[in-house]
Amino acid sequence: MKAEDLDKLFDEGKDITQHLNFSNKKKIKRKLPKLFWVGLVLFVLGSAPLLIIITLASLGITKDPNPNPVGFGIMAMFTFWPSIGIMIISLFKKNK
Repeated sequence: MKAEDLDKLFDEGKDITQHLNFSNKKKIKRKLPKLFWVGLVLFVLGSAPLLIIITLASLGITKDPNPNPVGFGIMAMFTFWPSIGIMIISLFKKNK
């Protein structure tokens, strides 16, 4: 290719980028329902303590290499599936 051809390509590229201005287009906003956020908070608050204990034990930070976090496990068990259900139901529920 000649230098003139490259200059022509670069000039055409500048024209294309000027035509591809997306700032004028409407932004699509999809707001998640409040019920979804309730489910997400329930999921995080219920599962995070157990996952933190497991992670700390696997990294060797805790004194006991094999901790038995029964309370955190029971809390995760009772909050995991309900939180997933709440999030799924909230996505299919019609907004009023």
